[in-house]
Amino acid sequence: MTPCVAGRAIGGFLPLEAERVSGYGGVLTLWGVMDNNSWAFVNARSALAHLLRSAGSKRLFLPAFICPEIAQAAADDVPVAFYPLTAALSPDIDALSAELRTGDCVVAVDYFGRPPNAGFCALVAERPDILWVEDRAQALFPAKTPWADWVLYSPRKLLGVPDGGLLVHMSGCIEPASHSKGSDERRTCPRVMRRDDIEERDNARWFAAYQKVEAQMTVSREPMSALARKLLGCVDPQAIIRRRKENFDVLATLLHDVALIEGAATSFAPFGFPVRVPGRDVIWRALVERRIFAARNWPLLPSDPARFPAEHALSHEILLLPCDQRYDADDMRTVADAFRGVRA
Repeated sequence: MTPCVAGRAIGGFLPLEAERVSGYGGVLTLWGVMDNNSWAFVNARSALAHLLRSAGSKRLFLPAFICPEIAQAAADDVPVAFYPLTAALSPDIDALSAELRTGDCVVAVDYFGRPPNAGFCALVAERPDILWVEDRAQALFPAKTPWADWVLYSPRKLLGVPDGGLLVHMSGCIEPASHSKGSDERRTCPRVMRRDDIEERDNARWFAAYQKVEAQMTVSREPMSALARKLLGCVDPQAIIRRRKENFDVLATLLHDVALIEGAATSFAPFGFPVRVPGRDVIWRALVERRIFAARNWPLLPSDPARFPAEHALSHEILLLPCDQRYDADDMRTVADAFRGVRA
């Protein structure tokens, strides 16, 4: 790992991956990705849109607490409905099951790397007439076997790859997807720029390029780039999982009083270290001034705030502190000290 230069930024999007190389199949093997059981699109919403078209889904059910982009997967003729969550961020089983009809597609998220609780997984087993999708956009490795037949990944959120949305069918073979022409160079550039700027003195330029690329992402038939597939096939996931767990545990010790997830990361690879604090945006801005780039999940939800007040309240209080594979225990102490300092 490249050591953190004094004053260097901590957090934000990952530069292009070129370390932790493995020879056994990388992340693709960990995720069970094969040529005959998966679709690889430019982003996760495009992969989900293809599934909805292929399955002829009547409705798309999403959790009320979710990024707004995923709702774009539904075409004009596929209504989007939302369901509430429990305080532990598992689907509200009673509320959801009361609404379900045969032919619906339900997406549930492994928030911050952890899968939903056993009660929800039992509901999935009881309703084979529903198309269930496990959203692992935040889950490099949740430790448990997939609870759904369909598993959705968004690798660029977890690893230093330029793009990609993978939808894996865990129960058999699927027909290949048809794709339109891709544009690999546009998607790769910001991560290359960040990696080349070792001391991160040109943040404004590559962050602006990253924002532009993200804003241009839409639902399309564009495939995942060849570069992303190559990197996912050779990156060592075990080294990444180990580092993420170690970093999470440091923050869990130092910030246990504000942690959203209690205890150590023993059974999952954490996406980040979530804390729930009043005045989240004020704290976030203060951390940015100290070059600590935490994520806000999510300032704008696609669900109705009048129907889902708890989820919208949560969206204004969650802050995701970085604990990914770029950093070590010293960096985590820097993050914790900065967080304590701006909260004081």
